Amino acid sequence: MLLEGFYEKRDLQRNGQEVVGGYNQIAASDAIATAHPDLAGVYYPNLVGETLFTQKREREGGLADIQWKPIQDLTLDLNGFYSKLNADNYNRNYMLWNSQYVPGGAGLQPGYMVQGNMLTSAVFTPQSGSTTPYGVYDQISRPGASSESNYLALDGKWHATERWTFAGEAGITRGKGNSPTQDVIELGTGGGAGAGEVEALADGPKLRRAYRERKRVERRPSRANSRDQKNGTNKFRRDAVPRRDRRVSVVGKDRPPFVQSTVENGKFPIQVSDEK
Repeated sequence: MLLEGFYEKRDLQRNGQEVVGGYNQIAASDAIATAHPDLAGVYYPNLVGETLFTQKREREGGLADIQWKPIQDLTLDLNGFYSKLNADNYNRNYMLWNSQYVPGGAGLQPGYMVQGNMLTSAVFTPQSGSTTPYGVYDQISRPGASSESNYLALDGKWHATERWTFAGEAGITRGKGNSPTQDVIELGTGGGAGAGEVEALADGPKLRRAYRERKRVERRPSRANSRDQKNGTNKFRRDAVPRRDRRVSVVGKDRPPFVQSTVENGKFPIQVSDEK
């Protein structure tokens, strides 16, 4: 008989950058191409995001093996395995929403760069009174996420005679993944804030304040530049939004922001089922 148990607990953090939604092409009829004809037909990334994924992993399980010989010429072996992984995770993506302001070209400064028919560098100054969101902030929490697997196998070998040996094996394997809920919120941010390198603007401090807009992100469904606002006055398209404080404090400078919410038990105030 063999018995083995295991337990593991660790934290995982993954930082990255990604382009979401592929690349858009500036049309000749776009305002930016009218003002700058050399940009007609040039491509630019739709959404450029800084991502932060964190996960708490707790794995436990065991293995058992029993071998016996009920008679001299018959050997049986029973083997079983079980493992469960609890993996609560939280995914954040703070993105520059280029497709919202590039076609209009408002505030585009001289000195932009095009390489390989791709707009690789540009500065757009802040636009006073504009509600156009220059950024979008996605946050997804998956409390209770888990997976488990197990198997049970029985094999045997029978030496019937000196010339005949019979062997066989039977078993069952099972695996299961579970994400019972997702807490999701998506916010447009940086309305009229402009985009580009802070140091490249004469009005640097103003853009610097816009760049730090993430520190003042609020969960306000009535916010004019929220992409969910179009689905109903003062309502997110997500269901079951309790009436409680929705303010989110955000910290961090050169990496994706980390959200510290005022919710209970480490969960967002928005509970939804998995969307397929």
